[in-house]
Amino acid sequence: MKVTISELNSCKRGMEVEVPPEVVTSEMTKALEAYQHKARIPGFRRGKIPLSVVKQRFGKQVEGEVLSRLIEEFAHRALEEKRIEPIHHPVLDEYDYRQGEPFVFRTTFEVRPALQVEGYRALEVERREAEVTEDRVETALASLRERAAKYSTREGRKAEPGDVVVGSLSGRFLEGKGKNFQNEPITMTAGAEDNHPDFNAALAGIGAGETRNFQVRYPSDYPSGNLAGRLVEYVLAAREVKVKELPSPTTSSPRRSETSRRWKISGARPAGAGSPGTGRRRRGGQGQNLDGARGEERIRSPRLDGRGAAGPSDGGCGACTAAPGSRSEPRRLELERGT
Repeated sequence: MKVTISELNSCKRGMEVEVPPEVVTSEMTKALEAYQHKARIPGFRRGKIPLSVVKQRFGKQVEGEVLSRLIEEFAHRALEEKRIEPIHHPVLDEYDYRQGEPFVFRTTFEVRPALQVEGYRALEVERREAEVTEDRVETALASLRERAAKYSTREGRKAEPGDVVVGSLSGRFLEGKGKNFQNEPITMTAGAEDNHPDFNAALAGIGAGETRNFQVRYPSDYPSGNLAGRLVEYVLAAREVKVKELPSPTTSSPRRSETSRRWKISGARPAGAGSPGTGRRRRGGQGQNLDGARGEERIRSPRLDGRGAAGPSDGGCGACTAAPGSRSEPRRLELERGT
């Protein structure tokens, strides 16, 4: 393997990696033989298909898979060999593959800038002793427990302050212009300070399968122009009531398993690889990051606009969010156009 690093600017680097042809040939042969054993082609028994037929039928697909795998593997090895730590996953710029010749691919990535700090040894720093009091410990524990809280559905429970009500909300403008809406998903925390008082009144004591009808008259100086001076009739239908469960203060957090860090290449899968033996040069696409970070799924009390009243902020109803466990963004309802 031959690796060439070029400095494009103070933070950006280019890397060219040359993979020996015998390595590419060996990997191509292994992949074709694997296809030979598992492929199904009419007229041939499974595992008895001639390698030439497999190559003709699946050569393009095999080549793309092998090149993609080689890019991932050798880019990682090149970074380790040069002891370079990129601040993001390298991006494939182009590759050049011709049968019987070295396989060359090029990537770019950014690194941390080299900083030279001088004169800091003469600085005087006042050392402060941190005082850890029982109150601070209790506050920190309470915060950690809130972050690790789970919500479970309770059959037959009537919503109490702090419970989360999951259901749907419909709205109809009785006075003033606005766009009516029906059965929009909503998740609200009963008794939350951010909720409009009329919404908290409707949420109090509601149970799964129950419906509450109520009206809200918004003052003319209401912060949201979509609702200012309007009278809206709401229908709140509860589907389930969830109760917050806090973990015990003595519960230990599970340890994360230590795994080796492996850099993946964005856009590393060569698209539309041609038949074996044909030379080509392709530009790699700006692929997506292959390591998708999974975000926390947490139920939050919906933040409403203005003075915490239920109403739209930038055209939303102000009380509608995605259901618990959903990864979607909160839905916004347009209330200012139409009637």
